[in-house]
Amino acid sequence: MEESNTLHTPAHILRTLTYYAMVTEETSASPLDYDSTFPVYWSPWTQDRVFGANIGMFESKFTGFSFCHLPHDDKLIYHLIIHALSSIANTNIPTATFPLLPSPMGWTKKRHMHWLRCFSDHAAVPAKFS
Repeated sequence: MEESNTLHTPAHILRTLTYYAMVTEETSASPLDYDSTFPVYWSPWTQDRVFGANIGMFESKFTGFSFCHLPHDDKLIYHLIIHALSSIANTNIPTATFPLLPSPMGWTKKRHMHWLRCFSDHAAVPAKFS
């Protein structure tokens, strides 16, 4: 996804994810960029609890249908991909996590792409947004 300076997810992408992919929650956001149409959101930062965020997104399995739009931090993206894959592998509940990742330039050298390739039966890169 080509990214501007903001992590606010464009409305047309949110509509597509909620309508066609049945997404019901945002698993990574901050008080400044979460979408208020979702009743709950998760933040990787504990101080966001003051603003109503659920914290500890990596402390429980992802279940159900969710999306996340992480800051462009390779370490955080890597942990998210590993956590999402392990969540899928360890539950019988239908689960899909749609990470909105930065532009794929140089992805072949990123650790998270290695894991996506290793678990191709559970993971795919289905779309590129502009």
